[in-house]
Order: sequence, then structure tokens, then C-alpha cells
Amino acid sequence: MIPGTKRSICSLTDITSHKRAEKQIKESLKEKEVLLQEIHHRVKNNMQVISSLLSLQAGYARDERALDLFGECQNRIRTMALVHDMLYQSGDLASIDFADYIRSLTDGLLGVYSVDPDVIKLNIYAEGCFFGH
Repeated sequence: MIPGTKRSICSLTDITSHKRAEKQIKESLKEKEVLLQEIHHRVKNNMQVISSLLSLQAGYARDERALDLFGECQNRIRTMALVHDMLYQSGDLASIDFADYIRSLTDGLLGVYSVDPDVIKLNIYAEGCFFGH
């Protein structure tokens, strides 16, 4: 309102195209998130299938060396699955907290080999270190 008059000045801006673009960006982001979840799920399942196939094949091996090789392959697959899972669950898909990775990896390995946690104690000094940065 202009003081002392019955008039006012008004400015209108058409933001229809901005709102349309904003809606399209939100839809694209949602689609990306759904696709990322699907890819994660498929990769995780494929890693599990590979590990299971190695385990089945190891059941037919009679040679101790062959059994060791199957075990090594399974541990490598588990490590790749762990890295993949940590990347997916981290807020930043481009990096992994190295300390968390080492803790998860060693916990998994100690569990696989049935190591008594009182026998081996790990001290990990890797705070602030990240893969990918």
C-alpha cells in the first residue's frame, strides 16, 4: 500500500517452470535412490551366491590345498561384500571410514576362524582415515 492513497504496487512472478523443474528433480532423486537400493540388493545377493557356490564346491574337494584355496576365495568374496556394504551404508558413497572397515573385517575374520577374543586383542589406530579421499 502506498501511504496516503488507496493504491498499492504489486509484483508477480510466474514460478510454474521452477516448480515443475523442482518436482522433476525430486522424482529423479527418488528414482535414483530406488535404483541404488536395487543394485545394492542384487550385488549383495550375487556375492552370497558366489560364496555359497564356493562352499558347495569345497564340499567335493579332498585335497587340503584345494580346501584352503576355496577358503581364501570365500574370504575375498566376504571382504568385497563388506566393502560394498560399507560403501552403501555410509553417507558418502565415495569413501569408507578405514577404522570401521578394519574393525568389521577383523571381527568377521576372527569369527570365521573361531578365534577366542581373549586370545587376540586388536588395537586399531586409524581414526580419521578414509578410503577414497
